[in-house]
Amino acid sequence: MSVLYQENAAKVKDFPLVSEQNPAKFRNKIGQNLKKKRKSAIMGSMKVTVAEADGNVAVLSALKSIAKRGGAGETLVVVPDSYTLSFERELMKELGASFLLSVSTFRRLLSRLRRTEEKYLDAATGTMAVRAVVRNLGKELRAFGRSAKYASFSERMYELLSSLKNCGITPETAAACGEQLGGALGEKLSDVAKIYAGYEAAKAGARDSADLFALLPALIRGEESFRTANCVFAGFDIFTRLGEEVFLACAESFSETVFLANTT
Repeated sequence: MSVLYQENAAKVKDFPLVSEQNPAKFRNKIGQNLKKKRKSAIMGSMKVTVAEADGNVAVLSALKSIAKRGGAGETLVVVPDSYTLSFERELMKELGASFLLSVSTFRRLLSRLRRTEEKYLDAATGTMAVRAVVRNLGKELRAFGRSAKYASFSERMYELLSSLKNCGITPETAAACGEQLGGALGEKLSDVAKIYAGYEAAKAGARDSADLFALLPALIRGEESFRTANCVFAGFDIFTRLGEEVFLACAESFSETVFLANTT
């Protein structure tokens, strides 16, 4: 494992990572932004390490090294949804079972920290709400008029709206982009904005799964046990805006936060 950047830096108000499809660019953006933000500091402190490892074997070796020096606190490994089982199996094989080592996704972490029985709209209910909005809009949907008739349309649209929300895009932003783009793509984005706005209105203040994910950064900052724990991000090639906020919350809350990039 090679360390690209390590700093005991002051806590920063904003952490403007630029999401990248290219893993190398994404990794370098993290290091660059950490260095840039050293001068615009506010109170508090954080320790962040940006490192790279060549292949899964090297990634696991790096995690093993991090876990060994982790001290008495927990080592939390945060991975994308598709990585969870494989990482857990390999970690248990390499390191053995331990109460101080856990693998989590954003979804699992939210479930762990959200100590409330508050009801929220599940995917099925959200899809039904989208279907009702689409039906009410009818001919107002210029680009999706025909495709909206298919049964799978509402489910896919619900997933798209959740993704837009996780990226910090509002119905107003989507509508403005649609007007700016124009043409066929602009019409599609305008239709999405209409459905998005109608869905938010239909919810009438109720929360769906995407709304709950927006609570995750604050929940992380409020978890006292993380103060003596280490956090490792592994397997991420791109972050949504919410992912960036979660990363910053971890950097501020954990004793050490490591972003581990697989270079292959």
